[in-house]
Amino acid sequence: MSMRNLVRDVLRRVLRTRDLTSTLRRRRVALKRRLYKRPISLNDTRELLTQMGFGRGRVVWVQSSWNEFYNLPAKPSDVLNLMLDLLGPEGTLVMPAFPVNQDLPRCSR
Repeated sequence: MSMRNLVRDVLRRVLRTRDLTSTLRRRRVALKRRLYKRPISLNDTRELLTQMGFGRGRVVWVQSSWNEFYNLPAKPSDVLNLMLDLLGPEGTLVMPAFPVNQDLPRCSR
């Protein structure tokens, strides 16, 4: 058994979970919520997105989880509308979507 597998097994036992990745992700987000409490407005978000390069006619790939928006008192649709507004009708917003349950049956080729 490799050292990595040994550490994972110990962590699974200590944390009493089979899904170590999800458990650690949830704990990380919970810690961030305690540390970063300053609310961020939609206007702040607009400004940050503009600084990151969101603009008319751009093609933007966004891969995100709503869990990370804990300081933004808005709905996911508000953020989507904000991004679409910044890109304009000639821009393209690409957002991959993956099922929550990754154990779904696979299609055979």
